[in-house]
Amino acid sequence: ALDRGHDGKRAMSGMRAVVAGVDGTRTGWIAVLWCGPGTAPAVHRLAALGDAPAVLPTATAVVAVDIPVGVPTVAVPGGRDCDQAARRY
Repeated sequence: ALDRGHDGKRAMSGMRAVVAGVDGTRTGWIAVLWCGPGTAPAVHRLAALGDAPAVLPTATAVVAVDIPVGVPTVAVPGGRDCDQAARRY
């Protein structure tokens, strides 16, 4: 369960570490928190990336933010070179 820690942030009761993934969407951001095997992920929709700390427990060990580097100003058939390389891999 999520509880407030002594610093006012959320803390996971009985959990030592949390992994969070954050990704941008067309309408804001999504944060997915996972506490390890046997636990279900928690999903939070955020209006702005700056809202993420409010949903991250103090026990968060890793926060991975997916941010594209070099987003083209014009769409290219097949996508960016890095996307094409990732698909081939």
